[in-house]
Amino acid sequence: MPLVIIRRNTRVTNGMLKPLLDSLPTVVAESLSCAEGRLTAQDIMIEVQEANWLDRNTKDVNIRILAHDYVERHLQIDRSQQYISGWVQKQLPGGVSWYVWLVLSTTSYGSDTMS
Repeated sequence: MPLVIIRRNTRVTNGMLKPLLDSLPTVVAESLSCAEGRLTAQDIMIEVQEANWLDRNTKDVNIRILAHDYVERHLQIDRSQQYISGWVQKQLPGGVSWYVWLVLSTTSYGSDTMS
């Protein structure tokens, strides 16, 4: 269950972010699916946060993707990040700064919908 955290500043309106939000789960699922962890868009959680005046040295849109470090994902981490980054670049208007930071690590997930 990868988690995508999008932090944006006031330059980035809802209208600018909506096209990205509509398709990002599919793009992340395609990029991170592997034999050990098949994903669909419904498996991708997205949280949107607002930047504040205490933030320093950030972009207009900061995208952090947290996912489990399966061996196949680890071997393809740069390719996955570049695929997602290339897609993000096409979604945001020119002049909006951004980054994609793909973080793979050992994880354990639980929720009220799991038995």
